[in-house]
Amino acid sequence: MNRLPDEARTSRLSLHLLKTSDAALMLAVLNDPGFIAKVGDRGVRSLEAARCYIEQGAVASHEHAGLGIYRLDVTVTGAAAGICGLFQRPWLPYPDVGFALLPEFRSQGYALEATQAVLVLGFGTLGLPRLGAITSAGHDRSIHVLERAGMRFEGFVKPEGEAGQLRLYIKDRP
Repeated sequence: MNRLPDEARTSRLSLHLLKTSDAALMLAVLNDPGFIAKVGDRGVRSLEAARCYIEQGAVASHEHAGLGIYRLDVTVTGAAAGICGLFQRPWLPYPDVGFALLPEFRSQGYALEATQAVLVLGFGTLGLPRLGAITSAGHDRSIHVLERAGMRFEGFVKPEGEAGQLRLYIKDRP
């Protein structure tokens, strides 16, 4: 089975597979008011809960499916800016790319740069034929990033247990 590499680089970012030692970053991302409003409240409120969230999510996904989430570090400063990676949702037939940046790193092109890198890895390294992305209908910033990354709107999906519909974007392997 092919797996995402442990590390990757873009012109401005270093991507490192998320580890339990990244719990402070994950805690900050998951409790950012913008994340909670646009993505949802995951109920992670402590470093220990963030470690478990990473272990049961990102680490397990990499071990079992070759997918995973990267910590995004700004190369020039080394600052952790957020996360980006590939997820396998039980209600989607293909993996989807997701990203979240801390407020001070938004609107600088990092989300697009990371998304493009993860798409390249998904299609190239993993050989996936199709990748998706989901976002809430009113999340204009995410919609803009997905469209600039070459993803196209496919329609709406309503995952079981979710209150509303999500916008589904797809991109096929070039």
